[in-house]
Amino acid sequence: MLATAVVTTLAVGVGSLTGSRSLTLTAVIGWQTVASTLLYAAVFLGTARDGVLLVALSHLRPGIHFGSPDAPGSAGALTDLDLPMATATAVLVLSAWMVIPILAGAWRVRTQDA
Repeated sequence: MLATAVVTTLAVGVGSLTGSRSLTLTAVIGWQTVASTLLYAAVFLGTARDGVLLVALSHLRPGIHFGSPDAPGSAGALTDLDLPMATATAVLVLSAWMVIPILAGAWRVRTQDA
């Protein structure tokens, strides 16, 4: 539910900012399915990946995190990555992904209507 709420808020904010439904859907779907997955798998980026929405959402999933000492591996290709992000950092990243697009979209709507 949290992932859906964050992505929906992102889409509404970007949609208000661009003014185009097709551009927004293409950008958000492309970001979530292609770019985020590539950044998630780019282990060489280190802690720079913490700002990616998919990484923050993966940290908050229930259960044992794959790649941790409790579960050193799995059969999935992407689930073996260690995500050493603090929960507070994950919450801040998710908040930023929700608040910044909404503020930008609200600014665009306010200036467009004026």
